[in-house]
Amino acid sequence: MMIAVVSGKGGTGRTTLTAALAGLAPPPVVMADCNLESPNLDLFLSTALVSRRPLPGTPCAVIDAGTCVECLSCVEHCVFGAISYRGGRFTVNPAACEGCGLCMKVCPVSAPRMEPRTVGELCLSETPYGLLSHARLFPGYSANGSLVAEVMRQAREAAGEEPLLLVDGPPGTGRALLAAVAGADLILVVTEPTAAGIRGLRRVVAACRDVGGAIGVVIGRSTRSPEMTGAIRRLCRDEGIGILGEVPFDDAAAAGFNPSAAPAYRQILDAIERLY
Repeated sequence: MMIAVVSGKGGTGRTTLTAALAGLAPPPVVMADCNLESPNLDLFLSTALVSRRPLPGTPCAVIDAGTCVECLSCVEHCVFGAISYRGGRFTVNPAACEGCGLCMKVCPVSAPRMEPRTVGELCLSETPYGLLSHARLFPGYSANGSLVAEVMRQAREAAGEEPLLLVDGPPGTGRALLAAVAGADLILVVTEPTAAGIRGLRRVVAACRDVGGAIGVVIGRSTRSPEMTGAIRRLCRDEGIGILGEVPFDDAAAAGFNPSAAPAYRQILDAIERLY
């Protein structure tokens, strides 16, 4: 079974919930941290690195100085400002280059070429609950669907057919989210009783409707604003989405970085087990 824990914005308690479910579920559990730009799931777990390998990203432009006629077409057409020309030489900023290949198309002498590049490390770590698939991006690089897919591919290989696969998804509604939830049996959307939380909930539900799998909602910090929590309940009722639990605003929810100690998380897992 695969459960993807997602949110429309950061700070809702998505990672805390993922860690709690990992600690409460029967072992073995395989986890995937797909929030590549700010991965924090390992902060809740005692991890030991098992393996790591280069994480390939989109290709990067390289200018062949021997072929170049210094027409500056590549500089003028690069919408990302990745190519500069100073002191008689071209420089490509790898962090800015998106690998679109436009420079190759506009160059009259085919001086630019695209070369593979490494944007981070793909890691596999051992935790007290099972294996964790995660990645460490180098500074200046951003997550995308293909990078998340690499993390998910490693997690699925580690999970095989039997263990529970828990995914800590990226916030937002982009391609990274869709790569993280693909194939999920349950998409668990964590929201909070704020205007931004409700907006994010609407956007995530809309993004995940066509992906497949059931959608459930968890309301984090539910006691902070009874009025806004009521609005979330009405929204879920109107959308036909079940609320699988509410986590009150309580220091015990993450006491000692052991979120599984909070009763609210046990109730959420019980609700999931009743469904499956």
